[in-house]
Amino acid sequence: LIVTRFAPNPNGPLHLGNARAAILSHEYSRKYNGKFILRFEDTNPENVQPEMYEFIKRDLRWLGLSWDEEYIQSDRLHIYYDFLEKLLEEGKAYVCTCEVEKFRELRDKMEACQCRLLSPQEDLQRWNRMLAGDFLQGEAVVRIKTDLKHPNPAVRDWPACRIVEQPHPRVGGKFRVWPLYNFSVSIDDHEMGITHILRGKEHEVNEQRQRTLYEMLGWSYPVAIQYGRLSIPGASLSKTETVRAVKEGKLSGYDDVRLATLAALRRRGISPVALKKIILKVGLTLVDSSLSWETIYA
Repeated sequence: LIVTRFAPNPNGPLHLGNARAAILSHEYSRKYNGKFILRFEDTNPENVQPEMYEFIKRDLRWLGLSWDEEYIQSDRLHIYYDFLEKLLEEGKAYVCTCEVEKFRELRDKMEACQCRLLSPQEDLQRWNRMLAGDFLQGEAVVRIKTDLKHPNPAVRDWPACRIVEQPHPRVGGKFRVWPLYNFSVSIDDHEMGITHILRGKEHEVNEQRQRTLYEMLGWSYPVAIQYGRLSIPGASLSKTETVRAVKEGKLSGYDDVRLATLAALRRRGISPVALKKIILKVGLTLVDSSLSWETIYA
């Protein structure tokens, strides 16, 4: 059974680049009578926009996409905690309290920091202190123990979990320890039985990190298919910039026609069928693609 997923961060409205991931993943699963999952990746309380959960679903329905299962990561903290504790118990992860600069210096020299040498019992004590609030934001992170000789420094002992003191818009102050992207994505992709991941080539380093965790846990990594960036000259595809501009009143809303958000394209009168055709025509090329408004209108 082919199982794909579209996993947006609810930190802003969907744009044409996001639509590409959604459409390709949806069409691939449907072509083989597989399963398509919608998963909201909202484990960074600092950038979640509460209205975006429904906003995104409305955009996906407008595109004609349907999903078989829906998950929200902020409902799944207990699952991530269980896996983190298991890794700490087995000595495959550790709680690091080193200053970031000091850690990077050692990492770049392929040397272990002092925290890496702690016993699992000491790590579990530190983990419980993280949960209890003994450490402040930035004072402790959980790291995955990888090969310190790995050719890519970004893969060496990468961070899996950190403290965020800002309350989450959905679950409030219930949690103060949050998984980072590569950890939560890896756990979810395995737990949800994802077989194929279609995503931008900018995730290359993320994939290397995720593969180290899969190997550690004895799992088989899904088939990962990368594609290049998609841009429209004269239109920003940055969610952060869009949200900021709307809040500052520089844009009339997420459907301001100067944007390349799905809401703006809808307001321009562009049909979802046209967008789907364009995305499928561009396909899965690794080459960065640029779409002109003339092409979209045609």
